[in-house]
Amino acid sequence: IVPVLNKIDLPGADPEGVAQQVIDLIGCTREEILAVSGKTGEGVLELLEAIVERVPAPERKEDKPLKALIFDSV
Repeated sequence: IVPVLNKIDLPGADPEGVAQQVIDLIGCTREEILAVSGKTGEGVLELLEAIVERVPAPERKEDKPLKALIFDSV
């Protein structure tokens, strides 16, 4: 899991409050949560780096097509 706070650029955003909710929900630390704005680009590079670091590459099976599971959670 890569916990991400998105849309941090919005006027009503409460990144610290939402971060605490994420901590309570999944038990991560504040340092593990990334703050990102797709609109301004803030945190996007860090998110991409975290995905490469934390998400393992899929196992390749020569006789089967490559599969991946991607989901969005609120």
